[in-house]
Amino acid sequence: MKKEQVKDNWYWELTGVCRPDDFDLVSYYLFEQGASGVEEINEESSSMLFRAFFPSTVSDPAKQLDISIKSSAALSNAGSIVQSIEKKELQNWQEGWKDFFKPLEIGETLLIRPPWEPSQAGKNEIIIYPGQGFGTGYHESTHLALLLLEWVFMGRQIANVIDVGTGSGILAIAALLLGADHITAIDTDSEALSEVSHNLTLSKLDDNACTLVRSGPDALKNQAKLVMANIEGHILEKLADDLKNLICKDGYLVLSGVLIERQESLLKCFQNQFDLIKMLQKGEWSGFVLHKTG
Repeated sequence: MKKEQVKDNWYWELTGVCRPDDFDLVSYYLFEQGASGVEEINEESSSMLFRAFFPSTVSDPAKQLDISIKSSAALSNAGSIVQSIEKKELQNWQEGWKDFFKPLEIGETLLIRPPWEPSQAGKNEIIIYPGQGFGTGYHESTHLALLLLEWVFMGRQIANVIDVGTGSGILAIAALLLGADHITAIDTDSEALSEVSHNLTLSKLDDNACTLVRSGPDALKNQAKLVMANIEGHILEKLADDLKNLICKDGYLVLSGVLIERQESLLKCFQNQFDLIKMLQKGEWSGFVLHKTG
């Protein structure tokens, strides 16, 4: 009889292929489904071989990706194919992350680093332990969100912030480091919320400065001067009315996770009450700062 592996002493390693130009898009879907890392293995003219790593708490990631491919035209057109899925010992995973996850400077003041890397003076350090929550800063959509967040805080006093779909808590931590007094961080994934608390502690921030709520944005009753959401574009469109209600008059909305091809569709959802005051693009992705005037 095969011995059952002890929970949390292993992780999933998924191997797949896609078209090289669509690797960023495929990576985004993998992170959204709980991947803690995605690694390029080999690129040829017509295909990209990659590996994705998932915690043991994620249920059958190969099946989840297959469902996403069948339901998403963008993923289907990316030529995504799962080649294999294996269970690996956690020790290998932890050592592998130490090689892969290195400090990353973003903007003028922000630095993301794992807890095993040394501190760097003069930076707002976001310390993230790689886990199930989306957001290590390496994905272009998260990079854009952090750049826009830093821009919003320059010369502005913003006390209260709501982080929709907080994931690892990377944006919530950045906002506190940039000057916010309090964050309401929401996510529908309880595993992600537990990681936020851990990352707040690693980043030497007071847990009391961040209220964690397991819910969608429709459940919140409070408003904030700044609302931020780094979520896939078509989901942001569905959440548009809820996001509008969370922002007080003269407040700001930071959005990222939007494919360039969908940016006009998303902006139309906010055109009556908001002005677009900042836009950035990186790779296939767009991010925005909107100002609520109505």
